[in-house]
Amino acid sequence: MKKLNTILLVNLLLAANILFGQIGPGLGNLTYTAAELNKAIWTYTEVNHYGSTMATMHNGYMITTFHPDSGKPPGGILVWDVSNPRKPVLVSRVYNNQTSTFREQHALPQHDKYIVMQDGFGFQIWDFSNPRNPVQTKRHVMSGYAHDDYGSCWQIFWQAPYIYIANGSRGFDVVDATNINNPVLVKHVNTPRQVGPIFAIGNILYTSAHDFGRGFTFFDISDPRDPKLINSYSNTENMYASVINGNKMIISARGNANNAVFGTYDVSDPYNIKKITTLNIGNSAEQLYCSTQDDYIFQGCQYEIVKIDASIPTQQRVVGRGLLVTSDPDHGQVTPFGNLIFAGNDHGSGSGFFVHQTAPDKKAPKVNMVIPKSNDVNRALTSRIGITLTDNIQFESINKNTFIVRPIGGEALDGKYSYQFSIANFAPNQPLKPNTTYEIVIPAGGMKDYSGNAIEETFVSYFSTGPTGDFPPAQGGTPYVVEDYRFVALTWNPISNATSYTIKRSLSPIGPFETIGTVGNVSPLYFTDTEIETDQYYYYTVSGVNSFGEGTPSVVVRGMPAHYVTDYPWLSSTNAWGPVEIDQSNGEADADDGNYITLNGQVYSRGLGVHANSSVTYNNISLSNFQRFNSDIGVDDEVGTGGSVIFSVLVDGKEVFNSGVMTGASPTQHVDVDLKGASTLTLNVSSNGDEGLDHASWAGARFRLPQRPFNGSAHVIPGRIEAEEYDLGGEGLAYHEANTNGNQGGATLRSDEVDIEVTSDVDGDFNIGYTLTGEWLEYTVEVLKTGIYDLDLRLAKDGDGGLIHVEIDGVNITGSIAVPNTGGWQTWQTLVLDDLSLTAGKHEMRIVFDSDYSNINYVEFKDLVTYLNDEVSSSLQIYPNPFGANGFSIQLNESFDYIITDILGHALLEGHSEGVTSIGEELTSGTYLLKIRTEKDSKDFKIIKK
Repeated sequence: MKKLNTILLVNLLLAANILFGQIGPGLGNLTYTAAELNKAIWTYTEVNHYGSTMATMHNGYMITTFHPDSGKPPGGILVWDVSNPRKPVLVSRVYNNQTSTFREQHALPQHDKYIVMQDGFGFQIWDFSNPRNPVQTKRHVMSGYAHDDYGSCWQIFWQAPYIYIANGSRGFDVVDATNINNPVLVKHVNTPRQVGPIFAIGNILYTSAHDFGRGFTFFDISDPRDPKLINSYSNTENMYASVINGNKMIISARGNANNAVFGTYDVSDPYNIKKITTLNIGNSAEQLYCSTQDDYIFQGCQYEIVKIDASIPTQQRVVGRGLLVTSDPDHGQVTPFGNLIFAGNDHGSGSGFFVHQTAPDKKAPKVNMVIPKSNDVNRALTSRIGITLTDNIQFESINKNTFIVRPIGGEALDGKYSYQFSIANFAPNQPLKPNTTYEIVIPAGGMKDYSGNAIEETFVSYFSTGPTGDFPPAQGGTPYVVEDYRFVALTWNPISNATSYTIKRSLSPIGPFETIGTVGNVSPLYFTDTEIETDQYYYYTVSGVNSFGEGTPSVVVRGMPAHYVTDYPWLSSTNAWGPVEIDQSNGEADADDGNYITLNGQVYSRGLGVHANSSVTYNNISLSNFQRFNSDIGVDDEVGTGGSVIFSVLVDGKEVFNSGVMTGASPTQHVDVDLKGASTLTLNVSSNGDEGLDHASWAGARFRLPQRPFNGSAHVIPGRIEAEEYDLGGEGLAYHEANTNGNQGGATLRSDEVDIEVTSDVDGDFNIGYTLTGEWLEYTVEVLKTGIYDLDLRLAKDGDGGLIHVEIDGVNITGSIAVPNTGGWQTWQTLVLDDLSLTAGKHEMRIVFDSDYSNINYVEFKDLVTYLNDEVSSSLQIYPNPFGANGFSIQLNESFDYIITDILGHALLEGHSEGVTSIGEELTSGTYLLKIRTEKDSKDFKIIKK
């Protein structure tokens, strides 16, 4: 009922139209051409070769600044009408003695009608209630600040009423700006490392190093006037800047061996930082600043802008890159503006808009982080509430009706709202009440992004100032995974307020997830999933349940049932530091003292932890039943970015894989080695010089069974083969899927990546769909008789351009087959291919998709008169068939008659023979029927002259 009341209140507020709106024209949300993608559609330059950095929207106008590079004065303010982003109109320019002490702006925080500007000697507060006429309200000069890059106000964060100022190597300052006209320094905080980027979200202050530094520092600001150190984390790449969003800290690398590598870290628990992944973006130029929008990261580099798909955090990939300007570029600060990026180039050679998406921005923003966390208890009475969102938000849409904090069943609290970097904060005007449960409500239809898209899903979270709270179950901790070839087992710790638990599974880390089991509130808490196929990744979440309903799911964990090498004995092993560790990292000198194997943030429950130089050898006692060896490899995360090793794999003493040099900053590599007929498998790791940190992991190392038929026996030819009955064996053996987003077809017949859906065709129950170029399915088949066959393919496609082909034992027997436009994805048509020559025996048949999106129900081989009959004689041979100008031969060790007719039955050649007879030279190209008669039997065959 409480949740229903929340929704009713939200609807009343929205219906009453009491949400504030912008006063300016807003951002144009246009369509761009393919030729404009990853290019500038508008640039500008400023006086004296001054450049820009940050930009934001305020009251419907774009606000940015200009200034020299490297933190030097003077500067100015620019206000733009960007209703037509191809031709923005400058509506205000401030360049006077009030801006003469501006430094480059790394943030433009907003509160009420004000924006804070960074000053070389402190900060300035400007009134933008009329964006066409900005007015300076206050210049606040601070002691200990200088006009350079490292002793100035490097970055600023305004969590009204408090301003947090990063002061480089000096730490940071806390300023109380309750009185805008009289800000007061309340505390200077020394930090374990220099402070550049600084972010306040609720009760946590996140800071990071900058410009060749490394590491994060976190403070508890429950009492905003007295920050307390939570954690100092140094195990990162060198960095230039960082951004935080959705419990992730993303750093722009600089000064590393390869500047193209940057890191993403899980900071959901500031006491326990976890590396998620690193990505080499393929640009050796310096990375500068980064930003996020929806599922993307944008990296500003010296010479280009790079767009990264981070929808799967551990599998990030570059999806776009380009230049804003070509002369003296410095594509530093990158701010998302819908389908555009505002690139601030402080070299002054041109700043402006860069197109990162051709279609208008229609994706609604979401809340992806909240502090206090969901179901937190014992929160301070001085708490502030912070959220991050998946896009930049119009500040005018953040208010008491769209960001609601209230006691359950009570009235919304009054307070101050502030915003920057997709981060919104609320500070209550009065202390919270003790032993009280509060709810945070971000209603659908309230906050809007720069493109005008409103939040579509109401977000609700709870916290308490007492030791308990009246709210749904908290989010669970990370479940622990145990894998075997027979099952995937999950264990987890109790979740507060949960009376039972729901376990969900998906074939994709981003879902959709389906419930596969429930568990009561018993001890120990575990669930075993046995409805699995080996060598297939599965993704799981665990949620607590009580009378409120289901709580927030746990983080997604991954499991793979497989024949892990640690279940089999090795022949020999050597290791430079302690023993080879089983299912843990190398650790220290003793046995069983390692950690979870972790590569670039991905945790593995199985594998080998070694220290270079090391060698592990398996012999045919372990190998005899398997076809391949697979493993992920890398320097384990436990040593950070250090280490320098080379992995190699030997089969029967011959090297079949070499990783090249890998360090802790290297992306994870994958090993896939053929074991057919192998007597020995040797896994070596050699040092490349950094021997103290050479902790190498064979993560998820496993043996793979041979490919095998789906139903236990080969499909028979002649006969029908259902497309969904491809072989067992998994990815790379029995099938290949081009993506890892699970079964898009939704059918539950099989539990792997192949896209199977229920068919509405008159024959069969399922079909294969959502196919992509390069995907394939493989089937073990047995051809009963050598001969000529017809092939029926049951296909459906909505549109033109479909191409597939069929292979036998790697040979394309059909050529390229054009899939017809049948008029719908479930409108089926049979395509017939004539005269395919097959040889008796077992074979591997592969259906290959040579274009995107063709549906297939089944294939059927028909023989009719095409195969040899044992009743004629086991010694009968007809060869070659098809034949050429020299004709063909009939061989039969007994007396026989033969007759050749055309397809209409007209006799063309006939005779009597015994032994070997060569005929057919005089026939023209075409298809014919050959009849063989003996005293015992007669039979017809199809023959073809090329």
